[in-house]
Amino acid sequence: VHGIDISPNLIDECRKLNPNITCKVADAEDLEYEDNYFDATYCFHSTWYFPHLNSAIDEMIRVTRPEGMVIFDIQNRNNRKIEEGYHQNLSQGMGMRRVIKFAKNIASAILHRSAVNWHFLFHYVVHEVPTYPEHIYQHLSEMGVATFQVMVKEEDESIHAVNGLGSFEEFGRLIFVLRK
Repeated sequence: VHGIDISPNLIDECRKLNPNITCKVADAEDLEYEDNYFDATYCFHSTWYFPHLNSAIDEMIRVTRPEGMVIFDIQNRNNRKIEEGYHQNLSQGMGMRRVIKFAKNIASAILHRSAVNWHFLFHYVVHEVPTYPEHIYQHLSEMGVATFQVMVKEEDESIHAVNGLGSFEEFGRLIFVLRK
């Protein structure tokens, strides 16, 4: 089992909690693995932070062997609650107090006085960016991926497969399961 994250702090934590997992700091949009390396590749609760989600999907497909599985989830931008939350985060902006905290945090990291506080950066600077599932359908089609299933997560946390491709606006989170 291999794991990656862009945050050194999260990799350190993973190593402490899961010593049998080979983990390293890496970029999901530029994986340092050979083509067809893994039987299965997955990404949960992260895609909404990727600046170029399609690149990360391409990389997951590339490093997965033929007939292997690729699984990832998205926040569904067609869902009213997700869309409203996204716009609320954008409209709040940083605010002066947050700008000062951000500047101190970055200055401290540049001067090597302390590590970057990733939680602060993700919470206040990096916004979760939901995705329209239609964009994923289009990208997968362009990549030649014809076989995939969309699963939905219900309010009670149950997960089930749905038939057809839709906007699924009633669901905040969608899970894509691909066969390479």
